[in-house]
Amino acid sequence: MNDFCTWEINGLKFKLDMEDADTAERYQKAAEHFEKLDKTDEISGMADQIRRECEIFRMFFIDVLGKDAEKIFKDMPDNTRLYYDVYDSFLKFVHKQKVAAACRWLDLTKKYVPGMREDTKNESTI
Repeated sequence: MNDFCTWEINGLKFKLDMEDADTAERYQKAAEHFEKLDKTDEISGMADQIRRECEIFRMFFIDVLGKDAEKIFKDMPDNTRLYYDVYDSFLKFVHKQKVAAACRWLDLTKKYVPGMREDTKNESTI
């Protein structure tokens, strides 16, 4: 059985269940940090913009995963490419969870909803 609720990154493991309401709420709230990315253009100097973007990513992950998320970036310089790679890995992880949830729902539907089961193709779905 696949563990769709454990994200592994940089040798670390984080439990995260996007089907849990409290987790989904933390994720949604943390995503608001990315609204600040548009404002990094107001910062003069490319280096300062990069540092600010990386700080936004760190805040996002701490809000979603907790204080231990700081360890993800422990030995990582402020480098937007590296931070975007971490975020890409995280989004793939979340996507896999959503696909797994949709598949479970489809399997349940096929199993119990009249008209979707093989043995009830001619039954009414109402």
